[in-house]
Amino acid sequence: MRRGPRLPLEELRPYLLEVPAPADPGSPPTRLDWRAVFGNDHPVEVEVGSGKGLFLLGASAACPGVNFAGIEVVRK
Repeated sequence: MRRGPRLPLEELRPYLLEVPAPADPGSPPTRLDWRAVFGNDHPVEVEVGSGKGLFLLGASAACPGVNFAGIEVVRK
């Protein structure tokens, strides 16, 4: 299986969201304010294991009234 070129992290930076660490190590993670992230109140769908994001591109084009966020656990 042939894969496309890997983008350097610097090129991906505009699409990455830094999640703030909790104030105390034992406390739960900080909740994201999706309205602040997307600038609207549309519903949010999260895809875990988004890979190159091809599903997210297609889904966001098909459903413009939904905000999509992808979580990739491991960057290959």
